[in-house]
Amino acid sequence: MSVVEFALRHRKTADALYWLILLVGILAWRSLPVEVYPDISTSSAVVLVVWPGATAEQIERSVTRRIEAEIEGTRHVAWHRSESTANLARVVVRFDDGAGKSDVDSAFAALQSRVNRINDLPEGCQPPSVSRFKLDEDSPFLRICVSDKKNLGSLAVRTAVTKLKQELAAVPGVASVRLLGEGDREVRVLLDPQRMQEAGLSVPEIAVILRRSAVSIPVGSIEADKVEHPIRFVGDLKGLDQLASVIVRKDPAGAHVYLRDIARLEEGLGQDFIRARYQGNRCVVVEVTKTSGSNVMTVRDRVMERLDRFGQHSEFEGISLDVAVDITPWVSNALTALKQNLLAGCLLVLVVLCFFLGVRNSLLAMMGVPFAFLSTAIGMWAFGITANSTSVFALVLITGMLVDEEIVVLENVYRHMQLGLSRWDAIVRGMGEVTSPISAAVLTTIVVFWPLFLLEGQVGSLFYAVPVVVTIALLASMFEWLFIIPGHVYHLGPRPRMATGQATARVGPIDRFGRAFTRAYLALLASLLRVRYLTVLVLVAITAVSVAALGYIRTETLPAEFPMALVNFEADRDASLDTADQLGARLGEVLDELSGPQDVVKNYLCVAGMQFTEHMELVRQANLGMIWVQFQPTTTARRDPGALLDLLRVRIEQFREKHPSLGLEAFSVSSMGTGLEQTDAIAVRIEHSDMKVCREVAQRIRQHMSQIPGLAELRDNMREGPMEIALSTREPQASEFGLTPLDIAASVRAATEGMSAGNLYDTKLDEEVPVRVLFDRRYRDGLDDLMAIPLKTPTGAEPALGEVATPYYDQHYASVYHHDGRRLITVSAAIHGSPVDLQGRPIDMQYVNRRLSQEFPQLQREYPGLNLNFGGGYAQQQESFSSLAIAGLAALALIYLSLLIEFRSYIQPFLVLLSLAFALAGVVLGMHLHQYPISVVTGVALVGLFGVAVDNAILMIDFINQCPREGTDRLAPLLEGSRLRLRPVMCTTATTIVGLLPTAIGLGGYSSIWSPFAACFCYGLTVAAIMTLLFTPCFYLIHDDLVRFASRLFHRASHEAPQPGPLQVAGAQE
Repeated sequence: MSVVEFALRHRKTADALYWLILLVGILAWRSLPVEVYPDISTSSAVVLVVWPGATAEQIERSVTRRIEAEIEGTRHVAWHRSESTANLARVVVRFDDGAGKSDVDSAFAALQSRVNRINDLPEGCQPPSVSRFKLDEDSPFLRICVSDKKNLGSLAVRTAVTKLKQELAAVPGVASVRLLGEGDREVRVLLDPQRMQEAGLSVPEIAVILRRSAVSIPVGSIEADKVEHPIRFVGDLKGLDQLASVIVRKDPAGAHVYLRDIARLEEGLGQDFIRARYQGNRCVVVEVTKTSGSNVMTVRDRVMERLDRFGQHSEFEGISLDVAVDITPWVSNALTALKQNLLAGCLLVLVVLCFFLGVRNSLLAMMGVPFAFLSTAIGMWAFGITANSTSVFALVLITGMLVDEEIVVLENVYRHMQLGLSRWDAIVRGMGEVTSPISAAVLTTIVVFWPLFLLEGQVGSLFYAVPVVVTIALLASMFEWLFIIPGHVYHLGPRPRMATGQATARVGPIDRFGRAFTRAYLALLASLLRVRYLTVLVLVAITAVSVAALGYIRTETLPAEFPMALVNFEADRDASLDTADQLGARLGEVLDELSGPQDVVKNYLCVAGMQFTEHMELVRQANLGMIWVQFQPTTTARRDPGALLDLLRVRIEQFREKHPSLGLEAFSVSSMGTGLEQTDAIAVRIEHSDMKVCREVAQRIRQHMSQIPGLAELRDNMREGPMEIALSTREPQASEFGLTPLDIAASVRAATEGMSAGNLYDTKLDEEVPVRVLFDRRYRDGLDDLMAIPLKTPTGAEPALGEVATPYYDQHYASVYHHDGRRLITVSAAIHGSPVDLQGRPIDMQYVNRRLSQEFPQLQREYPGLNLNFGGGYAQQQESFSSLAIAGLAALALIYLSLLIEFRSYIQPFLVLLSLAFALAGVVLGMHLHQYPISVVTGVALVGLFGVAVDNAILMIDFINQCPREGTDRLAPLLEGSRLRLRPVMCTTATTIVGLLPTAIGLGGYSSIWSPFAACFCYGLTVAAIMTLLFTPCFYLIHDDLVRFASRLFHRASHEAPQPGPLQVAGAQE
């Protein structure tokens, strides 16, 4: 009993299974977490060491190199990169992309162990901290700005922010709540150095006195009435009045010196190293991240509910809460657009099916679509795949493919019904004839997507869901047409007319002109078959033109997709945090202009004092800043996000030229959103042990890059820090006072930066407030004040700083960078617009890096030990394209093996593979017509297209093989097989194309990632289908010619060869 007969005999069971899977699938889909993209974070760790007061070069020499020495030799470490800045060493360790989760976990544990065993760091260094980087839990999905609208004061804002942080941290699904632009609350004791000197006190002595005055410690216990009572000495200082009344110098005569006599007290926020502005107004930023795997839409709704309740508190009246950055509307819009395109695609598929097969047959075919979709939802839930844009687009991709099998099955079944067979026999025979080729076509499509698992890194994580979803959906569809469709056709299909043997159902409107179209097709095909060897030349020409045309298409890694930009800006190297903050406020004027009538910018958030590098690593420096710019959703739906970035660049450059006095030294504009590292398009890494050599080479490379059209934002990461006042000890004066350099440095630090003096208890807010002792601002306002600082000495004398130290101005690097332990400078640039050279070739990442690699080979001869590495987006692109090339070759190998199993021939699979050249031509045509770049998206589309483009050729060759060969007419079976497959090929191609068409044209919303993917698929499949109908029979006949020629040649050789004589055996008698 065949599979089809088994399905017919158990059709009621199959029906029950159909509805059960639909029900379970709906529940599974509703339970899937929703997010914009899958988790594409790389496996990284960060090592941080704080050394207050150290310069970048001291950090590099004494801390960074020590950590790097421990990292060397750790297994599964791909590379490590470090940045040494003033006060901080930061080392980023990237683990191998190919390492498994357990390998990465063990490598991270080994890294922690190696770093924690370091015990020879300089005195004053804080212990190293080692942490893992996770995209979901480290990248905020909400940024909330808290600002003071009624001048309540910074303490009121700080109180509101603290309460809000506690509220949001308790929301289920929230991983962390971080604050930007908010200093810690503190009490400052501002000393008058003259009065302090008259009292014979120093800053350290006052700090010790205050710490000892604010103690709460157990001092024993007593037993009274058989009950033991613990004793605690309580010395908490509550309020500024109690703190001011502390006696700092006791006098037996009662002339005590109180703290208020030598200092004034003020309460406020500590020094903030970051300033934030929302729409130009000062604010504190609250960043909210979600836990990995949680539903971003659900978590966002919970957070917004808490915000609404928080804003209703009368206690916080006058405090404004504004959501500056919220990715969830874009997540919702992106997924809604894909779902709308999915629905539109299904409707278009139904229309096409009605046109070709009629209404009843079309509905039968479409019954497999919800079954496959909901079966896929069950599989996604089981494999932990979220409902994100990648997985939803994979469903869009296969919408038309899901009905391909049903089309072929129904068409062949009704063909047999029209020949007079009963329903049962028509179903059994019709499905039996096509089961083998359809199974081969489905399995070929499935296995061609499997090589996408070979994609490495973030790109591999981004497209991981595509082969999984395609495999599950196509296997579910295959199960449906094997076991469920037979029963549906038996119950719901048209009945054959018993008298005439004709089916009652009309196949569709195409029958009205199908015969004329078929005759025209067969006439054209017959003509081509007679000149079949010219088709080989056409194939070669098409392939050559397609490959040549690829050289005139620009390349990129991934297109800009997210409706948000990140503007990094840099003020003069000596600029203060206030200057960078004011510069950010002035840049906001440019964005205000774009927020008005042009309706481009929705809002923006400026943060001074920090930047994200091209690897999304945080750099803190006073003269740096960045602006998150959120575009209007309607604008990004109408315009290419890349064009919006170019608009921002032009406007900011015009602003810089108009206001040169503002000191905007450099800026860059990049896209955000996919989670991929936002690397610069061009980045040349210059590695050498001598920093002077690095700077010379960097200057030469920048000069050469400035001559390449289209390159802008040229910069390097070697920044010199601000001018600093260095102090050197004056000898023998310092020694005469009994002072060492360490004593002098400690006294200066205590006067300028201050010393911790314990805590002050706030009964109202129930919290401890740190107390810091330092000189009043009036006495540390310039170099003269600095040199007049009195020093406490062992001899009892109190010399001024100027008596024991000499000041001079000095400058150091703001940051020193290493890659795998070697010093480096990175020269980077961005490509604006779509520039071309004099020959019309696009100037893209490959073009620029090729020119640079050709121009500078002599540099390595001039500077022994120099290493030039062309990284940035180019390195990421090359890695992705290499993975795609391997995936493409693996796909071809799998296709050939599948066809070898189906046809049991070494040659016929190559006839099928020839259709891939036509698919490539269609993709190239589409990219040229729409100006799409060659990217990872088009590469993945091409790999997937390989499996779909060969399906039609498989069916044609299989039917040609089945056609009976009678007499010497070789054209008849070719024409008959082509005629039988004409309508199924046209129908399956049309359904696949119209299923993707809404996404390709952006009917429900344009996507710069998925729309080009769908468009390339449509163009490639269209050209491949047309050429397959016309050329595959020609190639088949050429193959038959060659077989016949080889047979005749072999037969002639066998007749012309000398015949062997009778076997002679030695010693035998006649």
